[in-house]
Amino acid sequence: MNSGASYVHTTGDVIEPNQLKLMDKYVNNYLFSLIAGLRQGSFGFDTLHRATQDIIEYKKVLGSDRKFFIDSGGYSIIAGDVSPRDVSKFIECYNMFLEKDAPENCDYIFSLDIPIFLKYPQFNNSKHIYEMNLKSIQESKKVLLKNKELFDKFIFVWQFKLHKQNVIWKKIYDDELRQELELHHFAVGGLVSLRGITGIKFSPFIGPTFRCLKLISDKNLPKESILHILGVYHLHDRVALSFLHKLFNQYYLKDRDCSIQVTYDTVNYALSGLYKLREQIVFIPENDDYICDYSYNVIDKMDRIIDDPEVLKIIQHDLRKIVAGEQVEDTRISSLLNVITQATIDKIINDTLNKNNIVDLFIESKNFNKFKNKILPVLMNLEKKYPLVFGNRTVKNLLNWQYCYAFHDAYITQSEEKIEKLIDRFVDLINFPFDFES
Repeated sequence: MNSGASYVHTTGDVIEPNQLKLMDKYVNNYLFSLIAGLRQGSFGFDTLHRATQDIIEYKKVLGSDRKFFIDSGGYSIIAGDVSPRDVSKFIECYNMFLEKDAPENCDYIFSLDIPIFLKYPQFNNSKHIYEMNLKSIQESKKVLLKNKELFDKFIFVWQFKLHKQNVIWKKIYDDELRQELELHHFAVGGLVSLRGITGIKFSPFIGPTFRCLKLISDKNLPKESILHILGVYHLHDRVALSFLHKLFNQYYLKDRDCSIQVTYDTVNYALSGLYKLREQIVFIPENDDYICDYSYNVIDKMDRIIDDPEVLKIIQHDLRKIVAGEQVEDTRISSLLNVITQATIDKIINDTLNKNNIVDLFIESKNFNKFKNKILPVLMNLEKKYPLVFGNRTVKNLLNWQYCYAFHDAYITQSEEKIEKLIDRFVDLINFPFDFES
């Protein structure tokens, strides 16, 4: 288990060996979607088979030392690439992969969840959303019960940002999966674009993670559970994720048999790396700390962050092209420098939480105001030391810790009802400007 939250690298293509060599020291988890095999106008087992061949090839490249996550491809349904009349066939294809291919070709697979139909508003009502998601989970459950080892791979995705959505997912979990004690991996979905739509400053996954913590702790299986947050990358989100990872394991679960690995994914790092090839910032280790500079200014120090000589040569060649004002030759490799930068930022966050004993400070402070008085000077120093990581984010970090305290107070009562009531209030705070019809 990592000591903090762990990034899952997301790509739409089978990863190339040089890309893997570049990131290998920094990334242990990779995610690939079934979407390529299920978003065609006419999809079926034949198109799924082609996607499966890519997954088999991807797994072969990754080997056994890295964790491989499979996404259900359900975003095709959300985006409207799949007609509502074809959702049943989509569910059938997904569950065929779950039954036939997931046992050998992935470490984890997310459940197929359908939170909304963006292009078909007439289907955005509680009845239809409930029926489609119930069918998806019931069909998956049949597969899981035939091969119970798949419970160690299956990640149940919670949707929660609307009250009616939250009610639907709770009912499906309670009716279909609560009694399945072997299920112990969970994810929080529905976060992509949520901040842009609502304008919220806090991390909306905080409440649902405490729900998942309670479920995992109550089962208390002698296993590591994945708690995955889908589609986040903001820096105060990542501070919260690493903090929650530590809080959950070091405090709530320290005397339990179970443990939790918090993970998160985003397509942002690789994509934004393409747009800032010429002004990519890197962190270079030096004297037990880091120097921070544009990559083209530290060409001769890149060997400190890139181990493979062949890949190092490619990167240095392209950086010299940038200095000369010429076009970069291998943009896909060069853009992944941003993944290294973001992984280093995660390490800085993780090390900072450790060095300042933030979890102990949180628990010992007893309430948020006392904690705020103790943490504020720490955050002020961090803003100066690591402006790219903590600069101008103290207010957001404090807001997150304030909500963590509220859920902490609910959690220590061990009342699931109190946690659920607080999540309802949390949904009110998100205030998503849309709702289902009943």
